[in-house]
Amino acid sequence: MAALAGAIAFINQVAALNINRREDKLENKQNVVWETVYENVYVNEDASAAGARPNDAGKVADVVVVPAQAPKTEPPPVQKNQAPAPSSKASFKPDTPTGGGSTGVSSKRPNFSGKRGLAYNDPLLANLVGSSCKKGACGWAYNWDQKPEALDPRYDFIPMLWGRGPHDANNDFFDSWHSSASKAVADGAKALLSFNEPDNKSQANMSPAEAAKHHVQYMNPFSGQALIGAPAITNSNLPGEGLGWLESWVQECKTQHCKYDMCTLHWYDHPSAFDKLFETLEKVHKICNDKPVWLTEFAPVEATAEQTVEFLSQAIPKLESLDYLDAYAYFMVGTNSLQLLSSNSALSDIGAKYVSL
Repeated sequence: MAALAGAIAFINQVAALNINRREDKLENKQNVVWETVYENVYVNEDASAAGARPNDAGKVADVVVVPAQAPKTEPPPVQKNQAPAPSSKASFKPDTPTGGGSTGVSSKRPNFSGKRGLAYNDPLLANLVGSSCKKGACGWAYNWDQKPEALDPRYDFIPMLWGRGPHDANNDFFDSWHSSASKAVADGAKALLSFNEPDNKSQANMSPAEAAKHHVQYMNPFSGQALIGAPAITNSNLPGEGLGWLESWVQECKTQHCKYDMCTLHWYDHPSAFDKLFETLEKVHKICNDKPVWLTEFAPVEATAEQTVEFLSQAIPKLESLDYLDAYAYFMVGTNSLQLLSSNSALSDIGAKYVSL
């Protein structure tokens, strides 16, 4: 009996341990942060935040986009053969308001062949999408990084400073910026993008004052050589993010003397929030004292492919006609669900709509 009692006690102890292990595994699974080379996902507590990307569990997640790090080894021959050649010097066109009155926007505008942009990590996929664009529609591209790699030089490449580096691990992006931006300007870059979502803790993550200070140090020296972008904000409605962050940055810049020619926005929301996209663009335009606006990331969330196609069918003509919007880019050139490609060699239905309008 004593042996039986001891065995029962041991079995209960093991069962309890196994239960604890299962709970630990479940807890660990719930707290996992998935990462790839180009993006990771974190979960906010406020599922109602505008601009958030809902995940499958119904909570809100923001996609993290950091520049793809260039390999230390020599690139494959196909990339060497398609390396971009230097383009002409930067050129700007004067604002030509219609209707007999001033639009209040900057007199300097990028002389792109088209407003539509290619947001990419893989330059060869960007070239594929761009080659399918309606003539004159797709005029520029960027990759959250400072060099175009093998991007076709027919597209104006726009370098981005980004911030301190992924997860603030180092200052590589700051350290390389002056030489990268100088070369880009010499090669004809028409604009330079500043920080990537500094209002987002998982991205460049800076206070408005800190971002203004770094903007003056790293972006101001290129004013007059290329158009200078303000930091790209999210459309989050959380305190201290989105439009609120931008308002604070603009105020900081009045005393720190930031030089910038346009303001930059990222926008994500449900397809039903279509009108909010244009309301937000208008608010950014006003906060930035009527400077032009660039929409460098946008996409509907929690949408089917069919809903996304319909969204683009309505949005693109309106984006094209908006006089103060100089550039826009769908998120993104890629083969994941709701992106512009269905494979490495074929456009998705969404991509086909994006290039054809």
